[in-house]
Amino acid sequence: MYLGIGWNNKEIDGRWAGNKSSVMFKVIKQGKYLLSFTAKAFYKDMPTSIYIDKKKVTKIIIPLSEKNFSIPVDLTLGEGLHTVHFLFDKSYRPSDLAINIDDKRELSAKFSQISLDKQK
Repeated sequence: MYLGIGWNNKEIDGRWAGNKSSVMFKVIKQGKYLLSFTAKAFYKDMPTSIYIDKKKVTKIIIPLSEKNFSIPVDLTLGEGLHTVHFLFDKSYRPSDLAINIDDKRELSAKFSQISLDKQK
């Protein structure tokens, strides 16, 4: 996996995504895949659209509490590099939500794990 756009610095338990984030995976063998990740929303449950190679795969809600997702990809992925985009309906700045916080990052959801695995 390679990080694309829209990610904040790595923290101990994961990485925060902005309102548009992407990751890239190198597929060695053509086939059907399962996109798996663990994530939680920052401020409110977060509607999120997921695309692979500019084709919409699904729309989900990432809740405030950490949740594991396993999403079957209905596309046959060929050998090579594939980009997964997470498009969030909104992002929030901690500095806009609380007094005495100077954190101006745009945060949507925190991911602690993302993988693309061949379906069996």
